[in-house]
Amino acid sequence: MKLFVAKLNRDVQDEHLEEAFSTFGPVAYTRVITDRDTGQSKCFGFVQMREAADGQKALEEMNGAELMGFRMVVKEAEDRAKSHRIRAPADRGLRADKWPIPPRILQLQLLRHVQDLHRNIAVWILLQSPRKQGPRKQSRPRPVNSKETRIFMRTVRSPQN
Repeated sequence: MKLFVAKLNRDVQDEHLEEAFSTFGPVAYTRVITDRDTGQSKCFGFVQMREAADGQKALEEMNGAELMGFRMVVKEAEDRAKSHRIRAPADRGLRADKWPIPPRILQLQLLRHVQDLHRNIAVWILLQSPRKQGPRKQSRPRPVNSKETRIFMRTVRSPQN
């Protein structure tokens, strides 16, 4: 019988659960669920008892019992339903091998990334271009459509699809 154990102390490990539940009969396995990124306990776990009768006895006795200063909640574990939906990769990248993306959509996404890259490069070049050094002359303001502005606008504008 598989048991779901909740409201555990963050310091509880698999060995602590096995020690607590082994008084009711042989334990097949114990598992405290941890966060994938941090490795820290998510404060719940599972215990698999070899015999159903031992599992039922452990369920009745351990529900509400205290382990390392916390009152546990013990229930019979439910089987997870199989999910048939396709999940996108976590990084949301352009990885056609992991997620079936039609080639046309992949091509459009790649085109958008390239256009964004071109815009960013054009802005960076404009900001990095050397300025005239030396004494500043009193002159009239530069016209809005100067050569530099025209080059910048031509680079930034992208063709409409």
